[in-house]
Amino acid sequence: MLPAALFSAEVSTQGFRAVPPIPSEWLPGTDLRLWGPLGNGFRLDWNVRRLALAALEDPSCLMPLIAQSLERGIDVTLCADGPLPPLPASVEVAPLNALSDVLTWADFLAIDVPLLKLPGLGALLGSRPEGYLPCLGQVLIHTAMPCAGMAECGVCAVPTRRGWRLACQDGPVFDLNLLEWR
Repeated sequence: MLPAALFSAEVSTQGFRAVPPIPSEWLPGTDLRLWGPLGNGFRLDWNVRRLALAALEDPSCLMPLIAQSLERGIDVTLCADGPLPPLPASVEVAPLNALSDVLTWADFLAIDVPLLKLPGLGALLGSRPEGYLPCLGQVLIHTAMPCAGMAECGVCAVPTRRGWRLACQDGPVFDLNLLEWR
């Protein structure tokens, strides 16, 4: 069986809840070997006060970032289309096509995007001179990681301005200005 990347939606003393999709062959009682965490996660500076989140598909992977941000008193706006997981009432929700406007308000942007949709990120962020964004940002890249983080297979290769990087080792969260998305 090939390894599957899981993303934590919640951690408690009883264990953790993973973000779907969980492989369909995993049934109650299935033995799992968990490694990790692999790579790098989101890193918010302490001066962030207004956080913009964007999910090109399911925003569930951003839920831990929402909880951490609200605990720190950070205002949060989530831009997403489609069904949403249960959200705290203090989280503002906007459609994904409003992201360009939300960026003028935000101190920081966190995006969840599948690797195959990375080239379309420029259109989503709006046309800006020389790729300028009014805030810093990081991107969670969703891609297969069948080598389980050993950085040996190259399947999770991500195009960056400094050449190819591996999501299992260098990511899966990358600085937005490092990625080749324009």
